[in-house]
Amino acid sequence: MRSGHEAGYEEWIRGIAADARQVEGHLGVNILRPQPGTSADYVIVLQVVVCLIVINGGNHHG
Repeated sequence: MRSGHEAGYEEWIRGIAADARQVEGHLGVNILRPQPGTSADYVIVLQVVVCLIVINGGNHHG
């Protein structure tokens, strides 16, 4: 992110977090912000429960 654009980026993060709360299986959003004066990046972790069901169709490998 370019210097001076932090406010717009923070607004975007708030929108992403709000949208994420609407997703079925949402567990949380963690936002790790860079410390002032560092060149570190933002890190956004979206936590969602995902359930995958695999149906084998009766095929058995044995």
